[in-house]
Amino acid sequence: MSHGSYSSYSQSVMTEDEEDWEDYCKGGYHPVQIGDTFSDERYVVVRKLGWGHFSTVWLARDTKCAHSIRSSHRDLIFARMNRHVALKIVKSAPRYTETALD
Repeated sequence: MSHGSYSSYSQSVMTEDEEDWEDYCKGGYHPVQIGDTFSDERYVVVRKLGWGHFSTVWLARDTKCAHSIRSSHRDLIFARMNRHVALKIVKSAPRYTETALD
């Protein structure tokens, strides 16, 4: 995710509905892009759901979610479900990690 510096114009139109790009730094938010994968490529980021002081939250598709069903012939069939999850990406500074674990 590219986080170039803001021009004075873009700073003036930034709203409280967005996190501060300056917080994408060591100890801060982790940059995430649509299509990024997590947990050995199991989760694929679809879109951003929101953010807070400690983290950002992303909608992700679970690529390995499958369940078994029995057909009328008693064969075991594995069906891939279109399952989505929310991924909470906590800021990396130790004080945020400790808070997230509580």
